[in-house]
Amino acid sequence: MERSENNGINPDQVTEATAPRPDPEILPVVEIPQADIANKPISERLAADDVRLAEVRAQFDITTPEMAALKMEKEGFACEAPSLEDQIADPDRNALITRVISTRAIGKDTSRVSLEDRETVTEHDALVSMQRMLTDVANNEAIRDEIREAAKEMSEKMSWVGEKEYTEAVTAIAESWKHQLRENPDLVIVPVVGMIARGSYSDETDPSRPQVKSDEWMLENILAKFSDKELEEFAKRITLDRTKIPEDIDKTDLKIVVMDDWTMTGFQLGGVSSRVMSSYPQFAESIEVQMIIAREDMLSESWEVSTDQGKVTVPVKAYFRAHSTDNPNLPTGSISGSHSSADAGFENIFPVFVEELNRVNGNNEAKMPQTTNIVRPYRGMELVQRQRLEAASVQ
Repeated sequence: MERSENNGINPDQVTEATAPRPDPEILPVVEIPQADIANKPISERLAADDVRLAEVRAQFDITTPEMAALKMEKEGFACEAPSLEDQIADPDRNALITRVISTRAIGKDTSRVSLEDRETVTEHDALVSMQRMLTDVANNEAIRDEIREAAKEMSEKMSWVGEKEYTEAVTAIAESWKHQLRENPDLVIVPVVGMIARGSYSDETDPSRPQVKSDEWMLENILAKFSDKELEEFAKRITLDRTKIPEDIDKTDLKIVVMDDWTMTGFQLGGVSSRVMSSYPQFAESIEVQMIIAREDMLSESWEVSTDQGKVTVPVKAYFRAHSTDNPNLPTGSISGSHSSADAGFENIFPVFVEELNRVNGNNEAKMPQTTNIVRPYRGMELVQRQRLEAASVQ
């Protein structure tokens, strides 16, 4: 191979096989003039970061839980929620979900409905049924324009969390905790769960079993990503007992994590955050909200929580950034998932679609799609991962 004086290789003789390749241990640096983005809104800066990240990913696969955790810590979220179109195109979306067949939204009572009214379907079939209804409504000119537009917007901007997405998210959040605990040997993480209001519930096989909420299930899944060795290493610095927080702990050594899969209105998580702040005002600056998926406005703007001491800004982090919408009928966007179907912006919209389709078709054949009225799989589960944590903390 002939060498040239300027770079050591004659460019005329470079082939795909002989071209110099970047060191796989060193990520390429994409130069972006900082002056061009310094004064732009945070949403545009995040978009610029996504462009740079996409250019890096073109050469290296960095979509690991560790890299996602770092991006979530730095930017507030790890990645955009997938589109409904891409999820339907996924041939491996075969996880099963159980739902109640109905023409209306049942809400939290799905766990109390008889087995005869239930069906179990794959995520893929459920998504197809939802997309079919959204398309039927959006394309039917006999349906009012505002309803058709809402259906079209949901079809294009739906943020749906299936088993695959949920697993990716809790894995990254667990990696984020491990990273922070290793970086700061004095850090104490206090997950706050079990404070979301519990509705009426009775387990079909054991009515005495407590009602498990989505925040507790999220913690279970996060802790499941800790090996026995990791749990033994960190158990004394992950505590659910807020009374064990040292009074003299530095705020930089404490992270109180209020968590849930998502929030549409912010009412429940805001209430939990407010109660924690009111009980522990000295730790108000150490509180952070972590979610599987969050609305764009919660990630890019200051989220204020009302407390006895006034309004306090709480940082919000999530694995997915939800798709935003400008439709006035969907002011909070549309988020839901395979483990739990959301009310606001999702399940309370579909009865309108069902009613309109039955009206224009002159029958009662339309039913709620299979992504609605989900029977939550965690309602009566045993919190075995919390037991693992407690056992490891006393060793």
